[in-house]
Amino acid sequence: MEKNLSRLAVGAACVLAVFGLFKTASLKQEISRLQSDLNNQIRALNNSIDAIYDNVDAMLEEQNNLFSVSNWAYGDIDVEAKTAEVVCTIVPKAYTPGVTQAVMVCGGQEYPMSYADNRYTATLSLPLFEPAGDWQVRLADNGSLRTQRLDWFLDPKSEALLCPQVSIQGTSTGRQGEKGYDWTPAPMVVIDIEKKGAFQVRSVELVEVLDGQEIGRIPVDLTEEGQKAYAEALSKQSFAIPEPVSTVSASPDYQGHANFLYCLDKLYLIPRGSLLELFVDVVDQNGFRYRCSPGFSGCMAVTLEGERDDVRMKEIEMDFYENPILIFDKDGSVIYDASEPSLS
Repeated sequence: MEKNLSRLAVGAACVLAVFGLFKTASLKQEISRLQSDLNNQIRALNNSIDAIYDNVDAMLEEQNNLFSVSNWAYGDIDVEAKTAEVVCTIVPKAYTPGVTQAVMVCGGQEYPMSYADNRYTATLSLPLFEPAGDWQVRLADNGSLRTQRLDWFLDPKSEALLCPQVSIQGTSTGRQGEKGYDWTPAPMVVIDIEKKGAFQVRSVELVEVLDGQEIGRIPVDLTEEGQKAYAEALSKQSFAIPEPVSTVSASPDYQGHANFLYCLDKLYLIPRGSLLELFVDVVDQNGFRYRCSPGFSGCMAVTLEGERDDVRMKEIEMDFYENPILIFDKDGSVIYDASEPSLS
């Protein structure tokens, strides 16, 4: 009898222990859920507080803003002077026509603004290769002076000029030949061009350079027929063609972006100890020529023994390419060199 009671007591204790474990686990889960809910509520409250601060800051900033309108736009480019025209426009919230005088200040230099059509404007000429970030406007009314800084930063090189990029995609092949190295580059050349606003592309060429000396140029056909032929040739090699591909026949003007293709199907015999580089030159409506590098995929270095120079290629692979690497004026003079910004 006592043994049975002991067994019952042990069994009951085990049941209670198991129940306690389950209860403890359940309580832990509930505490975790409540803690998670509390954290979510705290985050939501913090976000609401941040939003209130942002709204208050925006309201105060707008209240202290002297202008209902303040903007700028690029105009013509002076090819000879290498400057970009910038048209600045402001509309003060409070002013008296014929009395209020406005002056635009950029980099410490003052430009009087003229009044017409309920707005003040000033036309400036900025150097193409120098950013401008110190802007303010002064308003004068019968002896009183109001000044406000403008959160403007203008970079004519990247905004008023073309920003072309080039890549060579696919697989290249090469082998040691009798007189040097036989190299077939990857076939798909993609040229992407961006610019704020409208622009034109006069021509695109593939440039071949051996040991620093130009040895050839291949014009890229930008017409609809030419681009279609390149796309078909690349499609046969299972390349995914970027869409849409631009053409000059559709419109001479592009808005913001244009991209072109070229199918490179050529075997190069590179002499021993030499370096062959491929570049792409893009010419815009101003006659500026932008030279772009595809980087590692557009060059081949060869040893004196006629083999691929892996050491030199590794050095080239580590180089940083900022396109365009060069910009030439219409006379062929270098006006911008990415490796020597001071040249500009």
